[in-house]
Amino acid sequence: LKVMTRVDNAFECATTITSAEEFLKFRNDWNNGAINSGTFVLVNDIDLGDVFLSPVTTNWAGIGTNHTFTGKFISTGKTIKYTKDGQRGTLQCATDYCGLFAQTSGRIHNLKLDFDVKSTKSNVGLLAGLGSGVITSITANGEVDGNSNIGGLVGLASGKLTFKNINLIET
Repeated sequence: LKVMTRVDNAFECATTITSAEEFLKFRNDWNNGAINSGTFVLVNDIDLGDVFLSPVTTNWAGIGTNHTFTGKFISTGKTIKYTKDGQRGTLQCATDYCGLFAQTSGRIHNLKLDFDVKSTKSNVGLLAGLGSGVITSITANGEVDGNSNIGGLVGLASGKLTFKNINLIET
């Protein structure tokens, strides 16, 4: 569904994301090159546990795995969480650049995260494995485990990365 939304004091046409299924479709479409720009608005809390069968995903491929996310991902203060069987779930990657976003140079705003991220590789963070661009108003709750370049929010910064209003919750 396309809507007009206000971003940076201007109106833009944006694609809404209302469910875990729509979020995974957005991720898959971005990673497969079906979309490569745009503004995406998360309008509901989503639980990835609604679409994954176990508490640990294997071979998670974050948004921007095949080409860096360069768009705008705007939440209305909603949460992306992963719960299964009453416990916090883990996004587990088999490649470098592990996080909800594998690689981003876009803008991510007003989002809450509640899950763990694990990889035997490098560049691991809850939000992004590799980041540049602008990241604002993020609240993150979870554990991060990796081989090297491990960050609570972003595993490795590349180029200019601007953070504003970040809240990391101790678990």
